[in-house]
Amino acid sequence: MKRNAWFLVLVMAALAGPLFFMVPCKAAPEAPPGADEVGAPDWGFKVKIPAGWSVAQKTERLAVLGCPGIHGALVVFPHALPDFARLATKMRQGLTDDNVQLNPLSPAEELPGEIVAGDYEGEYDGLHVKARWAGSMSPYGGGAYVIASARPEYYTPQLAGLADAMIRSVRFFEADVKELQRFFTGTWLGDGGQSRLVLSADGSYEKCDEGAAPSRGRWALRGTRFEGALLVTGPEGGRSVVEYRVRSEKGAVHWDQYRLGGKLYTKQP
Repeated sequence: MKRNAWFLVLVMAALAGPLFFMVPCKAAPEAPPGADEVGAPDWGFKVKIPAGWSVAQKTERLAVLGCPGIHGALVVFPHALPDFARLATKMRQGLTDDNVQLNPLSPAEELPGEIVAGDYEGEYDGLHVKARWAGSMSPYGGGAYVIASARPEYYTPQLAGLADAMIRSVRFFEADVKELQRFFTGTWLGDGGQSRLVLSADGSYEKCDEGAAPSRGRWALRGTRFEGALLVTGPEGGRSVVEYRVRSEKGAVHWDQYRLGGKLYTKQP
């Protein structure tokens, strides 16, 4: 999960911080997170902050929580995986990025309520850490992750237990993505114009790659304008998830350019 490194930056930077979470969906009127909650309304979930903890840092996608006297961090953020099997597979593989390597200490466990949790150890930017990583599925698609982490000398069963407790108490709801889908509706060109993706307002799509027959199907979105997931259903019913993220360089955000599955696409006027 390549996008997780930046939130771990916050976690390890504070090493006394907390969690945020994430989830996908449409909108049934749902009250925004209260003063004692964190959540990602655009992803469709919220959860209560453990007693004594508070928000140390937060973005549209995740929250980092800290607690005075505890040298560890809680982080809650979303995922857009389509089913429980893929959630379990991803968590058994561990978390790897250019400067992050969290390896499972034992096989992640499948728990009641479509939850997967496991213990991890590894390196973050040269810092040795231990962590408890828990993930769950939303009934609306996608779900949430919670990570509790600290340097080994500060890592405790109590800190790890907070990850399990929080993931069990995440409240999922349908997120309103109508505005988001309007924003992405249109024609996108990728690979220097060799790939053409048309996302129509009626939820259908057509993708044309040079030298290949067009592919068609249905599309939906989960996330924010900054990043999220394109949920694709092919003509024969097969489902796939394509992560997207806006292009940004040196503090400048290019809202007409996105990386979809690693390829850069530009929206046409």
